[in-house]
Amino acid sequence: MRHQHRDLSILDFPTANGAWTPDTSATALAKVNAWRDARGLSDVDGFQIWLQMTHRFVALLIGISVIAFSSRVWRNARQVSALKRLSIWWVAFLLVQLTLGAWTIWSNKAADIATAHVAVGAIMLSFGVSISAICWRISAVLRHRALCERALPVPA
Repeated sequence: MRHQHRDLSILDFPTANGAWTPDTSATALAKVNAWRDARGLSDVDGFQIWLQMTHRFVALLIGISVIAFSSRVWRNARQVSALKRLSIWWVAFLLVQLTLGAWTIWSNKAADIATAHVAVGAIMLSFGVSISAICWRISAVLRHRALCERALPVPA
């Protein structure tokens, strides 16, 4: 989103140009671009608007996934303290990330806010990779243990 070196396609949040689903018809784009031109902002097209909406939708899916996974960890893996701590931090960073994402829009893409938004996104990715590695290792150990238990003869 940041590296187009252009203005934001959608200047409000949580809506998109005042609606939950943006109108990208030729008439609506002409009206939006006339408003933007009067304020010295660059023109936008439907692709740019839908790209930003896709970013928001993917962020929503990631947020739901992080919360669902973390709640499952809190219910089922309480004995794995590292996993529990990481998942708590992951949710905390999610809240920071959502706040920074909204603030990026409200501040008209202020460089420090947008940079923090990107940095927290990278931190969240590293937490996701770390959590996945821990879960993979735990499941590998459990599979190995189950195989060993089946392979041992049962004393009579």
